[in-house]
Amino acid sequence: MNQIIGGFASIEIKKGQKDYISDDEAFIFSLSRNEKFNIKKNSASEAIFITPEYLLCFSNDLMINIDCTKTQSQSDWPCAYESGG
Repeated sequence: MNQIIGGFASIEIKKGQKDYISDDEAFIFSLSRNEKFNIKKNSASEAIFITPEYLLCFSNDLMINIDCTKTQSQSDWPCAYESGG
């Protein structure tokens, strides 16, 4: 299934950070479906996850791999983001 997806973080993410970062304005979007998925109010503290294995993670909902040519990005949907928008 061809999808164009991404995410938005309103906070600054500094290189070398590790761990969860709080952002109550973060969201994931699908351009293919014209949908927006907001962070759940009770999950804002784990909106963004920074780890050396991934370029950027929107909690466990959208995990973007550093090198997508070698390893696929993945998703454990829905987790911290709303399942409808």
